[in-house]
Amino acid sequence: MTPLIFCRPRPEPLWPRHKSGPGPGSEGLSNLLMLELEGINFHDGNVNPLSFKPLKKLIYLRPDHNQFRAIPTGLPASLQQVLHLGNNHIEIVSERVLNKTLNLSILVLSNNVLQEHRTAPWLGSDLLNLELLYLSHNQLVMRMGPHVPFFLPRGLKQLIMHHNQIKWIPVSEDSSLVSVYLENNFINHWLILPATFFCIKTYHSVVSRPQHGEYEYY
Repeated sequence: MTPLIFCRPRPEPLWPRHKSGPGPGSEGLSNLLMLELEGINFHDGNVNPLSFKPLKKLIYLRPDHNQFRAIPTGLPASLQQVLHLGNNHIEIVSERVLNKTLNLSILVLSNNVLQEHRTAPWLGSDLLNLELLYLSHNQLVMRMGPHVPFFLPRGLKQLIMHHNQIKWIPVSEDSSLVSVYLENNFINHWLILPATFFCIKTYHSVVSRPQHGEYEYY
């Protein structure tokens, strides 16, 4: 099915706000599989929490290049391919906001302003099928601890975290990571523990250079 693409000249609610539901005419959206809402200046205040309710079969949602400060609520449980929220202003990942999208396999949160202290530590516990997570170009530091970063799903295969503020990499021997991208952070390679990437079998699948302030020797 061809994606439905919204290109509006000015921001407005997806459809009128109604106490009883998302509004008239929304019934025709029930068979929609893919929805792109790119660059329409949507934000937390002009998207009805019930807007996604009629999208019973939606598997792909892309509201990137907007003004969201938090992940929208009420996302359809049918999402299983991609949720693309890159290039917004997301700074908050609230409690259980993704607890309905249990089959999601790809989550894109790149180019936002995410910080760990505003990211719910249980985010990853709901996304058991998530394989690819894009967190590049944020403000993540990574807290010290014995396992993978506290907000990452244990079944994750690929992690993209370049261009953050990471200084320390935790040991991740109990994760399922296959590849990780950590370049352009503040990591001191001399302080990386030998077991840090024990779970990753191929050396070239760990990309950690260059780093800010690091002089490359060739």
